[in-house]
Amino acid sequence: MKPCYPTLAVIGCLAGTLSLSAFAQDEPPPPPPPPPPAEHPAGKRADDRPRDRARPDRRPHQQPRFSAEEWTRMEHRADETWNRLPAAEKVQVMRFHRAFKSMGDEERAFVRERIERFMDMSDQERRQLKENRERWKNLDPEQRDEVRREYRRRHHEFEQRWREEHPGEPPPPFHPRGGHRPPPDQP
Repeated sequence: MKPCYPTLAVIGCLAGTLSLSAFAQDEPPPPPPPPPPAEHPAGKRADDRPRDRARPDRRPHQQPRFSAEEWTRMEHRADETWNRLPAAEKVQVMRFHRAFKSMGDEERAFVRERIERFMDMSDQERRQLKENRERWKNLDPEQRDEVRREYRRRHHEFEQRWREEHPGEPPPPFHPRGGHRPPPDQP
């Protein structure tokens, strides 16, 4: 699925907003949550709370439940961060949230994955991304087309070489310069 340009804009804006809120936090992150309670063979938890059957589709990226104290600390920190934001940024965050919630599951997972990938980047990777973006922005349309053609040509050569050397195996992802991502296919 190729995302459309507005989706990429939402990704960029969400990533920027999330990185701003991540840098705005003064407190260290909360300690990791305690391990989940052991389960009895009868199907109930050791503390006799019923299992949460309302959310059987719980995804692995979701955090486990927090204790009341941890939740209060996180809520307090979120309130402080929100109160420090200017009104324009609050409106922007709310628009992003509304747009994010209106997406389909597949598109929302795509955006979440890209934002998490950005948040997990090292400083070196972020610098490289910024340099690539600046370089791409300074190219005129003809140069961009030439870069795309060159990338496609090298990608095609890579796949042909791979299929000759490893018949029957699908080629791995293509990274033209030893791990760097290809230029975006922007209009």
